[in-house]
Amino acid sequence: MLPTIMRKPHLFTGIPLSLREALEEYALGLKKLTINILEQMDSNEMRELFSECCQAMRMNYYPPCPKAEQVLGFSPHSDADALMILLQLNETEGLQIRKDGKWLPVKPIHNAFVVNIRESVSNGVYRSIEHRAVVNSTKERLSVGKSTT
Repeated sequence: MLPTIMRKPHLFTGIPLSLREALEEYALGLKKLTINILEQMDSNEMRELFSECCQAMRMNYYPPCPKAEQVLGFSPHSDADALMILLQLNETEGLQIRKDGKWLPVKPIHNAFVVNIRESVSNGVYRSIEHRAVVNSTKERLSVGKSTT
């Protein structure tokens, strides 16, 4: 998404203009949110580090899976990006975090973001949390993730 010079629009010629415009507005809004979050840690340094950041967006669709207990939607990992902002688009649970060796669900909250910050960005104040996505046997799950590097 950002910087715009890195985009390859020829790969997405079938995307309607209205969707492109909405994604552009969303990306710029998330960039502002990213800077705001990072400024809370150290305003001058973070603004300088991320003023020209790379921002990628991933749209995830997990269809219903009758054998959900045998399938992972996204394997366990900790984000390598400086900041990840995730919007869970529907009420279907699927995002899980590992705490004390157990996987716990992150209940979707309408219009709320889940924010993951890499430990090195916060000088160890915030810990990168291991997480994964699982599928549901009867409901689809949708999410949009925006990463900043």
